[in-house]
Formats: sequence, structure tokens, C-alpha cells
Amino acid sequence: MKRTLISLTFLCLLCACSADKVDLARTAAAVAQRAENYTDPRHYSGTVYTQAMAELYNTTGDAFWRERTCAVLDKFASGQWQGFGSYISYKIGGTAAPEMVRYGFEAYREMALAAADSMFIHQPRNADGIMLPPWPAAIEKNGVFMDPVFAVTPYLLYAGLVADKQEWIDYAAWMTLRTFSDLADSASGLVHQARGINSMAEGQVTGDCWSRGNGWGAMALAALMRDLPRDNRYYGEVCELARRYFEAVLKYQDEQGLWHQEMTWPESFTEISGSALLLYGLGSGIEAGVLPGEWREAFEKGIAGLLQYIDERGNVANTCSGCLAYKDGSKQAYASHAYYCNERHSFGPALLALGQALRLGIRKVKAPLGAAMKETTPLCVVFCAEDRKADIAWENDFSAFRIYSQQVKNKVSSGVDYWAKRVDYPILRRWYAKDAAGGSYHVDEGEGCDFYAVGKNRGIGGIGIWAQDALLVPEPYESYCIDYCTPDSLQFSVVYPAIVTERDSVVLAQTISMKLGSYYYKASVSARTASGKGVTLAAGLTTFGAPQICRDETHGSLNVVEMNEEIGESVGSSLVVDKACFKGFARFAQDELVLMDLPEGSCAEFFAGAAWGRDSRFEPFSRKWPRISAETTFESLLGQ
Repeated sequence: MKRTLISLTFLCLLCACSADKVDLARTAAAVAQRAENYTDPRHYSGTVYTQAMAELYNTTGDAFWRERTCAVLDKFASGQWQGFGSYISYKIGGTAAPEMVRYGFEAYREMALAAADSMFIHQPRNADGIMLPPWPAAIEKNGVFMDPVFAVTPYLLYAGLVADKQEWIDYAAWMTLRTFSDLADSASGLVHQARGINSMAEGQVTGDCWSRGNGWGAMALAALMRDLPRDNRYYGEVCELARRYFEAVLKYQDEQGLWHQEMTWPESFTEISGSALLLYGLGSGIEAGVLPGEWREAFEKGIAGLLQYIDERGNVANTCSGCLAYKDGSKQAYASHAYYCNERHSFGPALLALGQALRLGIRKVKAPLGAAMKETTPLCVVFCAEDRKADIAWENDFSAFRIYSQQVKNKVSSGVDYWAKRVDYPILRRWYAKDAAGGSYHVDEGEGCDFYAVGKNRGIGGIGIWAQDALLVPEPYESYCIDYCTPDSLQFSVVYPAIVTERDSVVLAQTISMKLGSYYYKASVSARTASGKGVTLAAGLTTFGAPQICRDETHGSLNVVEMNEEIGESVGSSLVVDKACFKGFARFAQDELVLMDLPEGSCAEFFAGAAWGRDSRFEPFSRKWPRISAETTFESLLGQ
């Protein structure tokens, strides 16, 4: 999504939060800006983010939120985007569409109501009538899980109010009541995530009380408590459920005012997406007069706690990735799940909670902003490892890479080595220090490892020239300059020794940049030739014996997935080329290549990236990585 422009004054205000009094509106704006690096509004987590922005616009009337919400919905309305996922409401961006119609934006009426009608008629349902994704096994096993109550309940409620469709409104309330009943945990008063989903047997229920799963329920109750008509036949039952449910929720609120990944296990980690959604539901009920006013103290305590996991740059910490009936569905399985800063599920819930605080008139909160995340905040890092034979190493929160210097040209060439992280905080300097102290960064001890052997191959995006059906590669870099390195982005430049052929001499220069929130780095390459003629540039991905290769001429992309036998995990690598310079594909030795036209005096640009199966942000890797890489285009990466 392209960023809308905002004034320099407003940008300056984003960093103006006092150490003692945190301005919630400014903090929310910083979170929204950070989310643009991580959130895809076509994904279901992105629909929560867009809904939160719509509600912030309704709360504040600020053009900042209107412009961002409309920029997303306009792409769905024009057909430029179509959401992906399990529910028809996702196809047009989720609940933000009917909400914005309620706020007077008639341009989205047709889109919003057509999707509601289609979902009400065509969305699959289980034997009890609860909407499900089109998963035959789940339907056959009469499955149910918590996601429908956030994907369906607010959407049909608001679409029903706009269209005066009583059956949509009634269904939204009924389905929420039935889902809570089907997944109730009698011991705690909370809810489980799923029944009869994935490999679970018919009737089998997960053993969890997962915070985000409970948060999805709180999100549905928030909409119903605030906006279900008081004369609706389900209104009293909804209110009774909400009071009983949030009374149970508050029993598990910790000293910070937050909740844990497994809500009944305080030893599990503090989980922010679930905590924020629970706060959103709690605050909505207080605002609507459904929940007792004396619970406001617990809400305010939770907002102060939440701010300790959000920093001044808008980073949001401690959120687990996708978690449907995780592993065996036990409490232990959910508690063991990995969590990250800026996980894509974190932003929408955080904005909903902050927006709800604003709706209750809370403008500033005394809290140590970001205090709980100082040691693990994601950063961009680039440096020359002088004590390690002048490697140039760089990383962000997803990936780490390095290239080699002339000091080791007898062992390697100019290929790009990949260091597989599975944490979001910086690891390069510590791994180098570990190696210098006699340890090994080739063994995964929980953060990842360097298992990738680039040798004299191209690795992940190494370059060369293609001439007479052969790949000619430069030696390791000859000179370098680190252009800049900020917490959010980095850039450096290198010049390689000349490639000398019978007909010419070619010097390649390359600028590499990378931002937070992407598993790709960007490369811009120029060539200086003795002849003054242009060259055909090649960028490569190394393969190791049994790759699955996808070449896409339409998008100028090359994607490789391969099992690494040494670590027993799949590794995915990807190149995405500017179509303006794309010439085709080739193969040389172990390298799959993308070829680009590079005239003298101009640049060729491409993105290169990688991921691996132990990074739970890509779990399950066999399904997620091929879809992610196939949907990635040069233009979408430029827009990050």
C-alpha cells in the first residue's frame, strides 16, 4: 500500500510522547505508520488493521485516519485488490467497508452489501449453522472455531444496519452466542479456539484458553454491545454473556493489566494481540453501559501495560504468529508458540485498544512507553566485520546476509551468503562474537544458524554478467561505503574488481538497501565497460540438488524452494526484477539466473530474499512461502 503524505508537523509530533504522559493519538499514528511495512490489508489480519483505522476516524474525525482507510478500501472497490482468505468478507477488505458506509461513505455501499449478501447465502456452514471456511474436512466433522465471530459478526451486524436486513443482524448475534457456547471452557469461563479443525477428530476441542482466540470473541462482543439494537431479540442474552465472560477474563489479568498467551498459565509469555483485543472488548462494554463502570480501572491499567510493549517508533512487541489448533491443540502447544515484535497480527488489535481508550475520553496515560521491549527491539544493522576478514554483514527483523572481501577470494567469490534467523532482534554481532570466542554459529540454539554454503556460487542474489551463454562473475568486493544505517533502514555500496573478457572489461558497482518488515533486500547495479557498451546482468539463486523452481515471466520473478538436508528444513529463495530491464531466465552450474538488460550509464534493479521453515512466521512453510513469493511483485516491494 502506498503511503499517503502527511504534514512534516504531524510527523514530528509522532515522536513527541512524554516519558511520563503518553499521548494515545500520537502513539496510534506511529503504530499505523509502522504497520505499513508489515500489514497486507488483503490478509485477514490486515482487515482488523483497516477496521481499527476506520474506527479511529469515526472517533477522532482526523483526516490522517480517513485517508489511510479510504486508500485501502478504494483498491478493493476499484477491483485493483481482492482479499484472500477463508471468508467472503475478506475479499473486499473486511468490516471497515460497512462501517465506513455507516459513517457516510456511500462509495463503498454496493461493494459492502454485495459481499454481505454473498456471504450470507454462499459461505459454507457446519451442521449447526455456524459459518466456516470452505474446508470439506471441517464441514464434515461439524467443526467450529473462533475466527468467524470477528470475520462475520461485526461485518453482518453493520451491513445489516446499513441495509436494514434483520436476518443479517440476527444471525450475527445468534452465531456469536452459539460459538461461545460450543467452545466454552467450563473451568475458567473463557473459550477454546477450535473443535474438529485440521487433524482433530469430530467433536474434539482444543485444550487451550488462547489469548488471541479469546480476543476474537471479545471483538465480536464489542460490536454487539455497542451497536446491536436494544430491541433485538438476542440483546439481553448477548449482554448476559458479555458480563459473565468479561468477569472471567478479569480473573486472569496480570499485574501489568495484560493477559498471557495461555491465559490460565501466568508463566506463559505476555501476548499483546490478545491482550489488546480483550481491552477493546472490555472498553466497548463499559462505553455501552453493558459492563460495570468500576471495571474502567482494569481497562486503564491494561492500556498503561499495553504501552510498555509499544515504542515511540510504533513497534508492537510480543505477538504470536498464526495459531489454528496449534500442534496437538493443548495448552502446552499454545504456550510454546513463538512470538515476535511487529508480527502482522499485532497492529490492528493495538489500534483497536488505543482507539477505544480515546472513545472513553482517555487522551494521555502515564506509562513507560516501550519499557518491556528494550532488549529485543527489531533494528536494521550493517557493518564491516574487520576482525572477520572484512565481511560486510547486514540484517533486519526477518533475514541476515553477508558478502566477502578480497581477503578470502581464494575460497569464495561475490555471492551473497544467507544467515537464517528465526528471531526478530539483531543477531549478527553476537554471532560473530560467539564465533570469535570459539563457539559456532552453524548450530541452531534457538535463534537460527548459518547453514547456507554459498561457496563460489551466487547464493541469494549474487550478480555477474551473461555473455556467450556463460556466467562470468566478479571476485569479492574491492571497496565499500556504508551510506547510512537507521533503526528502520540501511544502505551500503560496493564496487567489484573488473571482469575481464576477450572483448571487454566490466566493472560492476552495486548499492544494497533493506528496510524493516521485509525478507527482501533491494539491489541497484550499474556497469562501467571499457567498450562503452551495455551488458546483460545476471542475478542468481543457488540450488543444491533437488529444487522446486517457479519462473514467472509476467512478474519477472524466480522462486526456489528446496529441502536442506543438513538441517532438515525447507529453504525458500526469491528474485523479483524490474520488468523494465527483464530479459529472461538462464541456468549455469548450480545457479538459477534472472537476466537483465544493463545499458552503460544506467541501473538495473531487483529484490532478493529468503526464508526458512524454522521461522514460525512462515509456518506452515510448504503452504505459506509459495503463496507469499508468488504474490510478491517488484511494484509491491517498492511500495513497502
